[in-house]
Amino acid sequence: MMKNYMVVSKDMSDGRTLKISSLKTANEGYRLFMEILKKQESEDFLGLGKTGVVDTQTDGVYVNAGGISTFDNSHATSKETSPNSMVIYGDINKKDTEVKEVLLDGVNTGIRLGISAFVPGFVIATGKEGFNILGARYTSFLNKITSRNIKTCAKSGATVFKDPAAIKKYVESHRDVFSFCVRNYSYHWYCEPVNDIYKQILDEGLASDEKKNKKYVQTMNELETLFSEINDILPTVSDADDGIPEDETATPVQQKSEAVRRMKEFGLYAPVIRDLDRDKLYMSEAGGILYDLNDDAQAAAQIVKDDFDGFPYHIIRSYTDFGECYSVLFVSKYTEEWEEDRSRTPMAYVYNATHKEYSELGHIGIVPANGGLVRTD
Repeated sequence: MMKNYMVVSKDMSDGRTLKISSLKTANEGYRLFMEILKKQESEDFLGLGKTGVVDTQTDGVYVNAGGISTFDNSHATSKETSPNSMVIYGDINKKDTEVKEVLLDGVNTGIRLGISAFVPGFVIATGKEGFNILGARYTSFLNKITSRNIKTCAKSGATVFKDPAAIKKYVESHRDVFSFCVRNYSYHWYCEPVNDIYKQILDEGLASDEKKNKKYVQTMNELETLFSEINDILPTVSDADDGIPEDETATPVQQKSEAVRRMKEFGLYAPVIRDLDRDKLYMSEAGGILYDLNDDAQAAAQIVKDDFDGFPYHIIRSYTDFGECYSVLFVSKYTEEWEEDRSRTPMAYVYNATHKEYSELGHIGIVPANGGLVRTD
């Protein structure tokens, strides 16, 4: 598939932009990189002052959504050293990027050439974090909306819209889907430029064109208003649920009310919250995916009820070096503990199903993901 890339060349010695060009091609990754270098042989595509055979002296290019960069690995998903050779993201981000002086027809130009090529535009963020099957965390973006579902992904796979007006049109045509995700998954939609390089280019262009800047600001204001209207339908905790009872010891009804409050604030899937009314609990695992309780999770919840007079409302299953653990989030009967437990580091009973003698109470870190929760520490 043909893509329209923006190609930005920089002298990394001082950060100066040499040239901004456009290139329409079906090539991606290392092949895209080689096509860019090939163009310099017949035209000054990179702003080096003359044409010729370019040797960037780089040992590979960082790849993101098909685009490339010789110097920026902040959003890379792989590093390619040939059309058939690559290393995964986790290995390349551990070392600093080295940019050497470029050779042109074998002569050192004194320029530390940096090349970045990407599809320019904007992406839509969900306001949520995603987790892959290995537990790696990433900011979640919109990939696509189909007739049956919505697909989100890391930024490298996000749909790129050419401008805020295109996003506004798309959101308006799928407003019911965007609203559904806010209502049921606690999404908080917003948009941003595809990367920092494009943001800088955009800002510089708008600063020099008052008419264009005025239109851009107006469209962004309209889009932000649209997102605000959609995001504001998120269920909020009622005033009655906001307060902490004056009594030192809460009743079971008060504990349940507090549990609902926390589940909403933590962004749990709305049907999971509603099922709490019929005393049905769920557990999260594998990046926040929701499951019914297994025998160990049920045992852990029962211990919280029997031994601590707590009201369990969610369980997080995780696998650690010291065993299979079930972290039970619960509302204490002691109201003085509630305020602290409303944070993202609440008290939990961690039931170790492998080594039960290691089970204990303690504060854990949590983040919302995929309608459930992920334990961070």
